[in-house]
Amino acid sequence: TPLGAFLRFVTPQLLKKIAGTSNDYFEENLDARVQAQHAKQQARQQKKPGFQPQTPEQIKTNLQKTPEILGRDLCIFIGLLIARTIAPNGEKFANHWKTTDEGAIPRGCFGQYMTRDQFDHVSRNLHFSNS
Repeated sequence: TPLGAFLRFVTPQLLKKIAGTSNDYFEENLDARVQAQHAKQQARQQKKPGFQPQTPEQIKTNLQKTPEILGRDLCIFIGLLIARTIAPNGEKFANHWKTTDEGAIPRGCFGQYMTRDQFDHVSRNLHFSNS
C-alpha cells in the first residue's frame, strides 16, 4: 500500500526523532520569538494607541503552552500537505480550516485532524538536525 511504502522509509522512530529535534528548535528560538512578537505588538500600539501589548513574560507563557510536536503530528502534517496538493482550494492555505462552505468549496475537513495553530507550529519549527 502507499502508506506501507511511506512507513517503510519514514519509520515511527524517525518521526519521533524529528519531533524531538523540532521541539528542541522551538525551545532554542523561544526568546527570539518572544522579543519579535513584543516588538511587533509595540509597533501596533504606536499605530493604534488603544491596543495594549503583552509583556514579554506573558508572551513567553502563552508560547510555552503550545503542545509539543509528536511523531503523530508530523505524520498528520505530511498527510495534510499531500491532501492540499491533491485538492487545492486555490486560496490561502488557512482556508482549509474554515468551517463554512463557500460556493462549491467544502470546508472544515482539515480541522478534524489537526488545529490550524498546531499545523502552523509544526511548519514553523520543523527541524531535522540539532547542528
